[in-house]
Parts: sequence; structure tokens; C-alpha cells
Amino acid sequence: MKKNVLKNRSDAKLNKQIILWRALSNYAKYGPKSSFTNIITESELNSISSKELVGLIHGLLSYKHRISYYGPDNLKCY
Repeated sequence: MKKNVLKNRSDAKLNKQIILWRALSNYAKYGPKSSFTNIITESELNSISSKELVGLIHGLLSYKHRISYYGPDNLKCY
């Protein structure tokens, strides 16, 4: 999993489409806090164990969430 992330990052650095369109567009919208700069560093990624990563993935379902609905109060209108 770590190798795939690092490989995808290195491939993205060479892809002009990603750099010119996605990265610059994101930077123009969000500035230095864009999603392209808000990533875990390679050294941090390598220091995390596989068990920790799997634990984080399994823990995603335990996060509190809130569902918002914007529409009719009831389904009778359908």
C-alpha cells in the first residue's frame, strides 16, 4: 500500500496534465493549503506500520457523522 502511494506520487510529478490542470487549479482556488500540499510526507508514510494503516482504515466506520437532507418533508409528493 505504501509503495503504491509513493509510486502514484512520483508518476503524478511527471504527468503534465496533473501538474498544469489539477495542481495549479487547486492552488489557485485554495492557495498553499490545497489538497496537493496537504499530504503526509514520504518519511512519515514510511514510519507508519502496516498494522497502524489497517487500523486507521478500519476505524473510519467509527467516526461520528451527520446526515443533512434538503428537500420535501415527506415522500407523498413523489
